[in-house]
Amino acid sequence: MKELGEGFEKLAKEQGCAFVNLYGVVSDASLAKDGVHPDGAGNEAMAKVLLPAVEGLGS
Repeated sequence: MKELGEGFEKLAKEQGCAFVNLYGVVSDASLAKDGVHPDGAGNEAMAKVLLPAVEGLGS
C-alpha cells in the first residue's frame, strides 16, 4: 500500500493534481471489525489530514 500511495503521489504531481497520501494515518487500533475500513477514530484521523489539504486548495 505504501508503494501504491507513492505511485499515486508521483502521478498526481506529473498531472498537476492535488494528492493527499493517507498511508499510515489510520492506526490498526482505529480500524473497524473488518480490519480494513476506519472506525470513528480512524475517520477523525483522516479528517485532520484532509481538512487542511482541502482548505489549502482555495489559496
